[in-house]
Amino acid sequence: MTKEKIYSQAIWKYGFITLLYIINEHEKNENFEECAIIFNIISKHAERFEMVGCPQFYNDEAFDWLRTEFWRLGHSGDVAVNNIPSYAQDIKDEINSLNK
Repeated sequence: MTKEKIYSQAIWKYGFITLLYIINEHEKNENFEECAIIFNIISKHAERFEMVGCPQFYNDEAFDWLRTEFWRLGHSGDVAVNNIPSYAQDIKDEINSLNK
């Protein structure tokens, strides 16, 4: 399995906000190659599914957007927002397992 495949599957399993979280972490560590891989995955999905108006950065706007989307489904979204770091760790663990 490749990083691209893991990130592509993760967008379905955990959502693109979680991938924005991972991009944010890689930016802080100046790992811009990894940022580009993830951003390309998000961009492909955004184009394919016409995801207009979605957040592009991991910030309060992204949290508000996520909560609003969950609210439309009858849920608060707080659990999803609070679990983003845990979801991101699951993805990072899977990526790290490629290097073993």
